[in-house]
Amino acid sequence: MKIVLGLTISVVITLGLIACSDQSSENAVDDQQTKGPTVALERPSDVDLVAFKVYHHAVYMVTTAI
Repeated sequence: MKIVLGLTISVVITLGLIACSDQSSENAVDDQQTKGPTVALERPSDVDLVAFKVYHHAVYMVTTAI
């Protein structure tokens, strides 16, 4: 019984170390894929923000009025 328990613990520890091993080669590929042309985000105007609020508040009022 002690042998089985020791073997199980050693397998769990080994799998844990493999899962937490250094994965720098995979991170290098991900970094290369994310680098590229960046797009500047457009900020909405004040009119767009007010229209957004008015529309969604009106939808909420219709939904909750029923």
